[in-house]
Amino acid sequence: MAQDDPNPNSIDNIRNILFGDQVAQIEERFNLLDQVINSLRNENRNLRQALESELTMREQAIKDLQNKINTLESDLQNKINTLEKGAESELNMREQSVNDLQKKINDLDKKTETDLQKYMTMQAELGASLLADTLEKVLKTYKEKLGITV
Repeated sequence: MAQDDPNPNSIDNIRNILFGDQVAQIEERFNLLDQVINSLRNENRNLRQALESELTMREQAIKDLQNKINTLESDLQNKINTLEKGAESELNMREQSVNDLQKKINDLDKKTETDLQKYMTMQAELGASLLADTLEKVLKTYKEKLGITV
C-alpha cells in the first residue's frame, strides 16, 4: 500500500510516526550545525583574506623599506665619493701650495745667498779700497815726514 500511495509526504509521515519529534530535532540540529559550519567557513575565508591582505601589505612595506635603504646607501656612497674627491682635490691643492711655497723659499734662499755673497764681496772690496786709501795716506804722510819725493 505504501508503494501505491501517490503522496510523497507519506514517507515523512511514516518517519514522524516512528521517530516522532526526534527526526525534527535532529534535522534542526543538523541545520544549525550546517549554519555554524557555513558561518565558520565564511569567517575562516574572511580571516584568510584579511591575513593575505596584511601579508601583502607587509611584503610591500618590506620592499619599500628595502628600496629606501638601497636609496639611502646609494646616496651615502655618492656623498662619501664626493667628499673623498673633494678631500683629494683639497689635498692636491694644499700639496701644490706647499710645493709652491717651498719653491719660493728655495728661490729666496738662493737669492739671499747670492745677495749675501755680493754684499760680502762689496764689503771686501770696500775694505780693500779703504785699506788701500789708508795705506796710501799713511805712506804719503811718512814720505812727507821723511821728505821722500817720488
